[in-house]
Amino acid sequence: LIMLGGLGYPVLIAFHAAFMSRFKKVTGYKENLYKEDAALVASPAQIRIALWGTVLLIAIGTLLPLWVEYHNPAMGGTLGQKVMAAAFQSVSTRTAGFNTIDIGALHAATLFLFMILMFIGANPAGTAGGIKIPTVAVLYGYIKDWFMAPGQPVMLFRHAVSKFALSHAIRLFFFSVMFVFGVIFFITVFERAYLITPDPLINFLKVAFETFSALGTVGLSMGIAGG
Repeated sequence: LIMLGGLGYPVLIAFHAAFMSRFKKVTGYKENLYKEDAALVASPAQIRIALWGTVLLIAIGTLLPLWVEYHNPAMGGTLGQKVMAAAFQSVSTRTAGFNTIDIGALHAATLFLFMILMFIGANPAGTAGGIKIPTVAVLYGYIKDWFMAPGQPVMLFRHAVSKFALSHAIRLFFFSVMFVFGVIFFITVFERAYLITPDPLINFLKVAFETFSALGTVGLSMGIAGG
């Protein structure tokens, strides 16, 4: 359910239209849906970006924490428990905010990765927050083409990205980064009495993690020691 919500409703509607046309044999169902309101249905390029981006982020969010936290008791005892904990947290971190392990007991490298995943989120018009996978995909395409084919239109899965979509992705990324950095700065100013001491109740890592979690509307928290 978390992954389906993260794919976004336009992708799910496109899957439903393909199912109705192919398996239910409803003639013209898919074509009529695109004609009536194409904005509700994801295009083939959008579907590929959503699927590939989702699979890639789940894989990264599973394998890296599994490697970093393999000897961490918080991940469980058996290999199966560790894999399940890492996989579930990888999915949940980008949208749902559930946790089956103690987030505060994880290493800084894993927490930093979770911040990146919370910042990215999932796909548009779904149940996830973040700046969204297509935004990151467009920025990646822009950087890749800037090195390989400067001056040419940005291409993703052999589809040209419009200048509006590119500028929108750049603006969204820039203002999101500036916003989260600004919030972190002001929180560190307001809580400077705690941050100047090695008090485990609050530190800069916790401030950054809670801020990224709030920005992505995830809800994960490192908690307070002894609280």
